Amino acid sequence: MRLENLYLNFGTSSPEAQAEYITAYRLRRAQDLEKIPTPKKKGVTAKSRLELTEEEKAIMKLLGIKQKDIFALRSIALEAEEEVEETGELFKEDSLDEEEG
Repeated sequence: MRLENLYLNFGTSSPEAQAEYITAYRLRRAQDLEKIPTPKKKGVTAKSRLELTEEEKAIMKLLGIKQKDIFALRSIALEAEEEVEETGELFKEDSLDEEEG
């Protein structure tokens, strides 16, 4: 079997056959593209930035600290504060008196 026998020669076919082939191809291509999942666009989030003075910027540069490092330290500090609050509630004097009584 030869390659030229496998496919219809588009250039030698009639204009009606060409139009029919094009419409069938467009329909098949549209159906194929509907199945492909498209990535959803992410919402724009406002990044919080630090307002730093020139002195603070110079100190950060000397220490080799970046803003993302400060944000990481703040999140760790917030987690530590939450843990202290939780344990502080356990050791209140009021709660100990109620259990003994």
